[in-house]
Amino acid sequence: MQALAAHPLVGEARGVGLVGAVHLTADKASRAALPPAAGIGPLIQQSAMDRGVLLRAAPDAVYVCSPLIITRAEIDELVEALKAALDDGHAEAERRGFVGGAVKQAVG
Repeated sequence: MQALAAHPLVGEARGVGLVGAVHLTADKASRAALPPAAGIGPLIQQSAMDRGVLLRAAPDAVYVCSPLIITRAEIDELVEALKAALDDGHAEAERRGFVGGAVKQAVG
């Protein structure tokens, strides 16, 4: 999960063993939350499912619980699919003005 920590939508990446989570934020520096009604978590969940990865979405995080028989190659595949799903979520959040310049202008 730490490989995802640098993603612009990820405020925190954490995990123990095969269970992990990424906390979604509108702004990495302040860790400002995305509006729960924005539906970015479920959007990321669907995007990951479209790539063959099952995860659980919450309004402010996505959770992964890998099977005990997962291989290293499958873990790499899971991380790449989750990164792509986060990219999709970030693009949608940016399009809607929840992250990026629109947020900075509203705060500033």
